Amino acid sequence: ADRRGSVDARRLRHPLDAHEWNESMEGDVMPGLVDPAIGLKSFQQELKKGGIKPKRCTSAPSLFVETDSPDPSVLRITFAFVNNKRTPAYAVFILVEPINGVPCWGLGYATDERARNKGHAVKIVNAGLQELKTICKRLYPGQGFYVEAIVGRDNEASQKVAERTLGGDPEEIVDDETRVPAYYYLKHFPVE
Repeated sequence: ADRRGSVDARRLRHPLDAHEWNESMEGDVMPGLVDPAIGLKSFQQELKKGGIKPKRCTSAPSLFVETDSPDPSVLRITFAFVNNKRTPAYAVFILVEPINGVPCWGLGYATDERARNKGHAVKIVNAGLQELKTICKRLYPGQGFYVEAIVGRDNEASQKVAERTLGGDPEEIVDDETRVPAYYYLKHFPVE
């Protein structure tokens, strides 16, 4: 089914929007699709100075989670591997409009420039998905959830991450707001 209309309608609440952790980061958006690396830099800055205090996840000793609501109607869950107040990559999930009554999370992810090409993005997205399954099992028993990602067609590295974590059959879209060609990935995750 063509979901372009609903994808574009949700764009303003997509996880690739810059994080509020550092107010000065607001508005630092690339022309075109929003760059999640901006949010990663802000997350790293706030982590280093103690402005955020992510909680350790039970599934992995170096995996941490930060849950917040940048807007009263938005729930954001951020996962990061943290070592000595540094994180090589993070994955952000924002609860967006449901699909046919099933909860849907928008996914964004970024890797620090010094840590690229080492598999960190795939690892953090997969670790975040595992934790999200545990969370959603409590929140939506028996229902499962969807995860969607919008990736620019010129961003081959992010396409590979989305293919490895969400599957390799994206829908080709053109973002209505920016006119940037992109791929729309969508996957359903059952929870038992």
